[in-house]
Amino acid sequence: MDIRETRSGDLPELTELFRQLGYQTSSAELARRWTAQFGAADAQSFVAVDEGEVIGVLVLNYIVPLHEASPWGLISALVVEESARGTGAGAALLARAEEDAWRRGCGHIELSSHESREGAHRFYLRNGYAEVRKRFVKKRAV
Repeated sequence: MDIRETRSGDLPELTELFRQLGYQTSSAELARRWTAQFGAADAQSFVAVDEGEVIGVLVLNYIVPLHEASPWGLISALVVEESARGTGAGAALLARAEEDAWRRGCGHIELSSHESREGAHRFYLRNGYAEVRKRFVKKRAV
């Protein structure tokens, strides 16, 4: 298994992976966001590739808050193909993201996970993450 930066040719496979998490985005919409966001200094994306197939993706955003001395990383997405879970792909993606975030001087990395994803919660705890606070969200009315 290899971990590498995401390429534009990976986007159709990423669309399917994101659907496994319940995100109903199209390949065209993903391509539009990819062009606008990635390659910029404030976002990175990595894929796990096994035998030529993309089996996982992690999206890492960098936040530079005014009130803290160091930037921090925000993992906005991490998904591994259902059939490849338990193979080490998720841990390898986390390790790559952590390596890059620490190299960039981040003081911490955080992520959120839906309360129903108990298996994911156990995975994050096993990989050194701690549950530390509540999260509050307000959605824009449409």
